[in-house]
Amino acid sequence: MTTSNPKRPPRPLVVLFGLPRHLYRHGWGWVLGHRFLQLTHTGRSSGRTYQTILEVVHYDPDSQEATVLSGFGPGADWLRNVQANGRAEVSIGRSSFTATHRVVPVEEAMAVFAAYERRNRSRAPKSA
Repeated sequence: MTTSNPKRPPRPLVVLFGLPRHLYRHGWGWVLGHRFLQLTHTGRSSGRTYQTILEVVHYDPDSQEATVLSGFGPGADWLRNVQANGRAEVSIGRSSFTATHRVVPVEEAMAVFAAYERRNRSRAPKSA
């Protein structure tokens, strides 16, 4: 008898959510435009190199500033690694560069996320 883990998403969702990582790994990250970025960062304790795919909630083409959110809050390993090391490598669209980070003030974060929600409202599932 086969039982499924109720905490694990169905296989098709696992594949879909892993698509950006797969695309970046094989040099096709550019097809995602500025919707996702790949953050290459160094472990604060281990010194190992890690690559994390993050969804971009705002991208300013003039300054090349990409705003991402930490879904796990300030305890996310990628965020703690970047804060400890002060910089990381970013691949977004057809560009790669050494980036610095900043934590945006709450008011700015709320405005950025509100704009993100407005842009993506039509893509969201309709509520019943």
